[in-house]
Amino acid sequence: MAKWLSDDEPEIFLGQWLDFFETDVTVAAKAAGCSQSYVSNIIANRKPNVNVLYLLRISEMLGVTVNDFYRPLPKKSELAALKDLSPKAQASILEKQRKRA
Repeated sequence: MAKWLSDDEPEIFLGQWLDFFETDVTVAAKAAGCSQSYVSNIIANRKPNVNVLYLLRISEMLGVTVNDFYRPLPKKSELAALKDLSPKAQASILEKQRKRA
């Protein structure tokens, strides 16, 4: 099935985030207060004009921000490289990356 996104609409990586936190569509829909099909359509990028309140509720459940859903998760190799560094180095690198974004 074709994606609905136009060039003006940013991609939402909600599916990646749900997979990472081992959360299924049913749990996300319940937290958001919407239907499972609504969340599935967000994941498939077939939902134009996503209700940000639903994303906010899901983000609160996962402990991330809504803005995080608009960014893909780092690759496992990127996370593994950070894991080997000291906590101070990790924080410094992440802070510098935030400033660049």
